[in-house]
Amino acid sequence: VTLDDMAIAQKGFSICDSSFNYTTSPDVVLIMDNTTSMRNNTVVNGIPRWRVPINGDESISGDPDSLRGPALKSFLDSALIKGGKDMKVGVVTFSIDAKQATENLVPLNSSTIAGIKASIIMNPDGETNYTAAFRAAMNLFQSSTKPKSEQFIIFISDGRPNFPKRPDGDPHEYISFWDSIPTVNSIFLGDNAADYKDMQDISSHTGGLFFHLSDVNLLAKILTDDLAKKLFRRATPTKTTIQNLTTKNFFQVDSAHHELGIDSTVYQLTMPGPLYLKKGVNEIVLKTFYGQGITSQDVRFKINRSAENKVDSTFAFTEACRDKPKLILYDWQNQAINFLGLPYTIRDSLLRYSLTTSASSLDSFDIVLRTQSPGSAQSDLETVFNSSVNRKDSTWSGQEIFEHQSPTKNLGDHFLQINQGDFVLVSYNNPYIPEDSVIAMVKVKYGPDLNRAAFFDLDGDGKIETADILFLDPLAAIPDSLKFHLADVEGKGFDRIAIAKNNEIKFASAGISGTGENQNDLKHILVSLNTPFPYGITRVVFPDTAGRTFKQLDIPMASNAFRIDDSVPPVILSADFLPVDNDHANARVKVHYSEIVAIDANPIQAIVFKRDTVVFSRNQIPIKSFEKTGEKEYVFTLESGSEFTPVGGDSVAINPNGETKDLFGRAPIMKVFTPMGGPVPNQSVSDFYVTFANGSRSEATGASEYQASNSGAIPIMIPVDSKGSPMPGMDHGKCETCNPKQGDKFSGSVIVIVTRYPVNYQFTIFSNLGELVAKFNGSIEEKDLSLLSKTEDPSHDPNLTEYTQRIVWTGATNSGQKAGTGAYILRSVFKYDQSFKTGARPSLSTKFTRFGFIR
Repeated sequence: VTLDDMAIAQKGFSICDSSFNYTTSPDVVLIMDNTTSMRNNTVVNGIPRWRVPINGDESISGDPDSLRGPALKSFLDSALIKGGKDMKVGVVTFSIDAKQATENLVPLNSSTIAGIKASIIMNPDGETNYTAAFRAAMNLFQSSTKPKSEQFIIFISDGRPNFPKRPDGDPHEYISFWDSIPTVNSIFLGDNAADYKDMQDISSHTGGLFFHLSDVNLLAKILTDDLAKKLFRRATPTKTTIQNLTTKNFFQVDSAHHELGIDSTVYQLTMPGPLYLKKGVNEIVLKTFYGQGITSQDVRFKINRSAENKVDSTFAFTEACRDKPKLILYDWQNQAINFLGLPYTIRDSLLRYSLTTSASSLDSFDIVLRTQSPGSAQSDLETVFNSSVNRKDSTWSGQEIFEHQSPTKNLGDHFLQINQGDFVLVSYNNPYIPEDSVIAMVKVKYGPDLNRAAFFDLDGDGKIETADILFLDPLAAIPDSLKFHLADVEGKGFDRIAIAKNNEIKFASAGISGTGENQNDLKHILVSLNTPFPYGITRVVFPDTAGRTFKQLDIPMASNAFRIDDSVPPVILSADFLPVDNDHANARVKVHYSEIVAIDANPIQAIVFKRDTVVFSRNQIPIKSFEKTGEKEYVFTLESGSEFTPVGGDSVAINPNGETKDLFGRAPIMKVFTPMGGPVPNQSVSDFYVTFANGSRSEATGASEYQASNSGAIPIMIPVDSKGSPMPGMDHGKCETCNPKQGDKFSGSVIVIVTRYPVNYQFTIFSNLGELVAKFNGSIEEKDLSLLSKTEDPSHDPNLTEYTQRIVWTGATNSGQKAGTGAYILRSVFKYDQSFKTGARPSLSTKFTRFGFIR
């Protein structure tokens, strides 16, 4: 205090800056994009995309690894520490419409943060409605009591507004009320650079920041570092009151008359005038006010003005301002880890700290040690008492023992039980001077932080054989072993352990720019299981426990579960051919999928069928309709009268045309065929008999005399068409130059075969006494069927049409003689080859028939 004999001068006061512990506590609404374009459905030219590009559009995924949700949750952790005591938060997710997590803004504190985090749900689906998102945010701000300057929006998206669509609405309707929207800090995700202008305009109009991130891995840093500097600003004095209680003089100095020196912790006050002193003792009181109702401790002192207008020189009118307290946490290498941003590792056996503070009047105090686990409610709480015993000058030092890999905490046992991912918080609170308090936080890290991991079926056989793991930090070595756990649709669990020495775990290769060579990417591990998971396990039911590491000190890596996401599209687990529906008209196929799927409302060809090595087109087996009959079961009805019909033994696959997707919107990228169950067509002759030469089974008529051919040879048998003319060709038992009859009479008995399919036959004729008379081999070929008489099935299924082949026995014998009138026995062997047309399997049958021959 600068004095003259009568008064304190107009610039007589310099006050300590106590604002370093006061920051603005804004109200913040987080708006997160949940539109379809945030998905990672496919990879084209090495770029994750939410769909296959159409007509040259980019279709690039804005958040292929789903990092926006975790980044916003990290921001809330940092905001809880940096954001003061009165911050309130709201969450809005949007696509075609917007969803508020709560009706009003919620105070951000240790009891609410878990619930706020849980409301940040990533479920991408739908189009982009900015207007709905900002209206929901404005609705939340109605519960704010802070001025608009202390309200902020953090807006994360990857696309331009496109809903509601014109002419039903205007996707840019939010512009009509954006003057009333608080400051919007926008973060655009992805490589579709042409799409961020709208977000840029919103931030520019409202006075916010705009960021464009091609690498979504940077989002957490942008939120917790760059944006935090704008949101959590150091408070400045709004006024100071100065009062001489003795003279009743009172001055109020506004914020404009607090002059802060460069790199100074002192404000020089400019008062309306000098503060006069009364003779005798003058009691002076100063109080400084900051925003949000925060005040400094009263500063009181007395000045004695003698009768001779002299000031008592024995009173000290100057006291140095306090520096910020300094709390340092040290690791096993004696590094100040909370200032260097380093973690505690498994090598650290204890927590050591030193606290330096200018509050030298304290004789004793407690340092409070806490651990917080982001994955559970487990926490530890220990206190360390400090006194002159552990004080040197103005610094106190102490320590506490670590118990590593201890998820179960025992409070007050003077041991700090810590686990991978825990945070250790060390705090000192001055009970008399709040500004002289400090907190330090350090993360516990036993191994490299996981970025993402996912399962894959790279060879398309319906079995998971690959895990792709990406860490945030380089690994010193490949893990010796990793364990993987999955469950099938019935809940049965399967475990696989990958072993590095068995060549199952490798670093991924990264190209060296400009050289064409490869080197190891020390952050990227590929696991190729020598024994894949069983067929059809495509859904990761519990991703948080799907992977497990084993303790490895050279990495180091702790024994800990880690998350592996589902990146495997569904397959057909089983299928059955159902012959006909209730109308006996349409064949049906019942399909069981490996997980819940969504099929387009009007699919063109959601499934494809294969017989042997041939995949049928949708024209060959068209699908009429489909019906969902269970959680993972659908029944497909086929068009009647199709050229082909699936049968048991065929195979079926999901068509990789995007019509079938899992719950994450992923469609298969290759066909994985599964054998079908169900009936198989039976190949056998429908009817077989022998008639007399006139075609009658009962009215006997003698055969006509056979006229020899030009060669003089008499054929044993002559197959004829529906008109009685010889079948064309000279092989497979046919004789197109032979004459089977004279006039309207055949030259012998007629053997009749009724069949649906081509067939090979072998005839042997014996006399009534068992003597061999004649042998004959022939075939009904596919090309022959059109020449035969046919009978259609009532269902008009072409595969059920019956064809009648007649074969005339001329009475010739193997010895070249003519058979006489009498009774004969015919042994017939029918052999069917596998039929591609019907899917019927090969068959062999023998039939005996007695018949009469009359000349």
